[in-house]
Amino acid sequence: MRGAKGGSTALVIALCVAASATTTSGCGFLFVDGPPANAKKLQTFSCTTSNTFPTSDLVAGGFVLFYGGGVGLAAAASASNTGGGSAVYALPVAAVAGTALLVASAVSGYSKASACREATADLMMRLYPNRPGTPGYAPPNGFAPPGGYAPYPQAAPPQPYDPWAAPPPAAGPPPAPAPSPPAPPPGGGTAPR
Repeated sequence: MRGAKGGSTALVIALCVAASATTTSGCGFLFVDGPPANAKKLQTFSCTTSNTFPTSDLVAGGFVLFYGGGVGLAAAASASNTGGGSAVYALPVAAVAGTALLVASAVSGYSKASACREATADLMMRLYPNRPGTPGYAPPNGFAPPGGYAPYPQAAPPQPYDPWAAPPPAAGPPPAPAPSPPAPPPGGGTAPR
């Protein structure tokens, strides 16, 4: 009878872990909206482009797996020493099941958000087909960029620094000016010999 009571306690704990995992998360299923089925015909629509909710599902799934699985396996190891039944393995199984559900929710959320971003980009291309940066863009009539401007020149890539190589020869000091002829003696005469 004691094994049955311990087994029912483990089952209740496992059900609590599974219930908390499914009710507190699953954001990818609950809060991420994909694009509508007829998005290609609509002029406007709203959907979720952010990956925040699916990422929170992955974080919660990791927590449920490591915490629930670790606690469950520790309880299972303790029960195997005391002769407990197989019901103690319900907690690790529930942790794995809860993690699988959260990962499925994250995958669904990432897929919906990605489809929303693609549909939104398609909508922008339909609404504004001739905008700068798109293939085939032509400036409006009468507009021409001012002439005489060249694109920026490309700078040479910097040479990698090699600490073992000798530095390149530096330009020496400028050459000294040629010596000037001696100044004539004062008085206009010639110098004695």
